[in-house]
Amino acid sequence: MNRVLLTACLLVVSSCSRPAPCDCTSQPSPTRSATTTSSTVPATPASAPAAAPFSWPESAATDAELSAIGAFNPTWNRFDFNGMKLAVAVEVWPTDGESYIDLHGYVYNLHFREWRRFFGVKVRGAGGVDVRLEEREGLLVAVGTANNDLREQRVFVFDLRAVHDDR
Repeated sequence: MNRVLLTACLLVVSSCSRPAPCDCTSQPSPTRSATTTSSTVPATPASAPAAAPFSWPESAATDAELSAIGAFNPTWNRFDFNGMKLAVAVEVWPTDGESYIDLHGYVYNLHFREWRRFFGVKVRGAGGVDVRLEEREGLLVAVGTANNDLREQRVFVFDLRAVHDDR
C-alpha cells in the first residue's frame, strides 16, 4: 500500500509545475495533461488475502473477551504450564491458494489480572497446524498438518521459559 501511495505521490510531484518544494497533495497544473498524473497500480497482488479488519490486541481483560478476538473465528488452544495459564489462537485465513495461518499466544498475567500477548507469528504453506505443548522440554510447538513436506514438521517453536505470568 505504501508503494502505491509513494508511486502516486512521485507521479504528482513529477508533473507539478509549481516551484519546489512541491506539496504531494497539490492538484496538477491545468496546462499539463491529466494522464501524466494518474496511474492505475494494483494495491495488493491478486493472490494476497484481504487484510484483517483489525490488529490483534496486546491484552484482554477476561476469558470471554479473549475468546471473542479474531477476524476469521480462530480456534483457541488452552494449556497450563508450570502454573501459568496459556491460550494460543490459530486463525486460518480464507484463501483459495496457499494457506495463511496466524498464531497468537497469550499468558494470563496474575499481577494485572488480564491476558497478555507474548507472540504473534504468520505461518504460510503449512495447510493447517496443530498446536502442542511439549511439557518436558517446556516448548510450545506448532506442527504442519497438510499433505505436503511440512506434514508433522515443526513450523513454529516457542520456549516457554521466556514467558512469565508475574506471580
